[in-house]
Amino acid sequence: VGDGVEVILQDAETTNLSLDVSTQLIHYDDLQNVINELKNAGAEAIEINGQRLTSNTAITCEGNVIKVNGERVGSPFTIRAIGPQELLYGSLRRAGSYLDLIRAGGNRADITKVDDITIARYAGVSDVKYLKEDK
Repeated sequence: VGDGVEVILQDAETTNLSLDVSTQLIHYDDLQNVINELKNAGAEAIEINGQRLTSNTAITCEGNVIKVNGERVGSPFTIRAIGPQELLYGSLRRAGSYLDLIRAGGNRADITKVDDITIARYAGVSDVKYLKEDK
């Protein structure tokens, strides 16, 4: 639990034929780039559509399906991050941020400051091979 930001990314509602159609969709690398900006700004906990990100989380594209932690997620994508609220907000609101690039394709990219965000712990199985308990 802590203060942070909520980002909503959504595919363009109408197709602009003067633009490349693929720019009017949110792709897995868009999610990765926004996550990287949040991490670089000091985010300590992040989730996408309720999927908690860990050091082992994979955001993948399998055909036209995006998966986070092996679970399907779809547009709209809600990214919640806990960390230094002003820094998180400012990094995504600055001119030239990745959200600006997403908006250029006609996609929705909103960011809001949120107090007392709750991000659930990772519920999946952590398969560790090399980590050992210190005795």
